Amino acid sequence: MELRACLIGFGKVGRSFASLLIKNKKILEKINVEFKVVCIYTRKYRLFNDKGIELDKAIFSLDNLGERFDDINDIMATKNIDFLMDFSVSSFTNGEPGYSLIKCALNNGINVITVSKAPLALHFRELIELAKKRNKILRYQGTVMSGTPAVNLKEILPSLVVDKIRGILNGTTNFILTKMEEGFTFEDALFEAKKLGYAEEDPSIDIKGIDSAAKLVILANTYFDENYSLENVKISGIESISKGQVDEATKNKSRIKLIASAEKDNLIVQPKMLKDDDIFFNIIGINNCVEFDTQYGRILLSGPGAGALNTAYGAFSDLILSIKQIFNR
Repeated sequence: MELRACLIGFGKVGRSFASLLIKNKKILEKINVEFKVVCIYTRKYRLFNDKGIELDKAIFSLDNLGERFDDINDIMATKNIDFLMDFSVSSFTNGEPGYSLIKCALNNGINVITVSKAPLALHFRELIELAKKRNKILRYQGTVMSGTPAVNLKEILPSLVVDKIRGILNGTTNFILTKMEEGFTFEDALFEAKKLGYAEEDPSIDIKGIDSAAKLVILANTYFDENYSLENVKISGIESISKGQVDEATKNKSRIKLIASAEKDNLIVQPKMLKDDDIFFNIIGINNCVEFDTQYGRILLSGPGAGALNTAYGAFSDLILSIKQIFNR
């Protein structure tokens, strides 16, 4: 069975996803699926190749790998696309371009897998309901904790009732705070995060707590079945945390962490000083951790929260689950 996909965005995450498709070709072959990427859409490149874009070449350069097109909406409407893989960087002001692209895909009968947080943090219920209306798949594991199944846990435990969510949901800020404990200034820690690819050139979304808040909204809507948006979160970031504050916490056998927490109608992201008996005390570096309070007790998940390959794996795992869902395998 041939499945055709359009990739939106082909930066570090998009290329890492392409690499995973190449390396895991046998996994798809085992479930009798030939997965072809026929379209790649970026700010600079708009490529379509009906026979499939050669991903082993695309990872290095997109030149001369397909025909140029003008309208992505036309491609989705006319080229028999089965999956939209959304790796776009979308605005936390309005969710664009991901918001409109996801809607267009669903309205054209295309399944969607996204790692873009902003569209879901701003328009979660609308997009989920549209997918249901069109009887299409919308998966988004890669938006929260990358490949660690913070979102897909609900699928594994379908009767789970979550009363409270608490976690460290941003790898960049956790890395910076860890480095500050090691003696780095805030500025030096941020520079190191950028050098290692954990922080963007403009890291304000991470530093100001917006990224953590977006992930918290997605988790809260997923597990509480609500319609929260970013505007429902009280947000404080780490931009005002000084080296002196970190040193003082260390002296008192404590650590400062950016903690996201959600209960019904109470969503908060803020730096907190944690004692060494707190479950999040030992979550260091780029690692993330989330705790769910459920009717079965507390469930804890921990894993890397930054890095292109980890995020790409979240999308790849969603793809495999989607294919199994479609073909009941």
